[in-house]
Amino acid sequence: VLALTALLAALLATLALRQWRGTRRMRALAMTDELTDAPNRRAVLARLDAQLALPGARCSVALLDVDHFKSINDQHGHPAGDEVLRTIAAHLRAQVTEPAFFGRLGGEEFLVVLPGADTAAALAAGERLREAIRGLEMSQWFADGRGITASLGVATQRDGAETSTTLLQRAD
Repeated sequence: VLALTALLAALLATLALRQWRGTRRMRALAMTDELTDAPNRRAVLARLDAQLALPGARCSVALLDVDHFKSINDQHGHPAGDEVLRTIAAHLRAQVTEPAFFGRLGGEEFLVVLPGADTAAALAAGERLREAIRGLEMSQWFADGRGITASLGVATQRDGAETSTTLLQRAD
């Protein structure tokens, strides 16, 4: 009876561990953009909402939108467009450091959240990222020497009642 109890306890512990790991994996999949492996819209907006809810905290956002993305897909194919998005996400991952964070909103839009930054600091950070995107090496995908450019919109939290929706609308 003791041996069977120990065996059952070990089996239950193993099943519980597998369930816990599966749950963690599913949560990570639900919060990660499959193409770029960046935080997805759900993840970045959840973090932004949490940041905006902090009493007395200031927060700015920079919205980066890849210019003429449809023409990249149309002229060079979707694999080239996918590579552009992956390259930009990798660049943002390397450049955006805590407490700032970023995520892919969808399509060709990326959001960088800059806690504690005023409008001038957010604009400077966004411009650095935008200029760096312009300098990304893409000749392996674009034989015509085409570069990648991005448009930038910046907004700063006005008051404690601002929502992520209104902040994004102003940045857009």
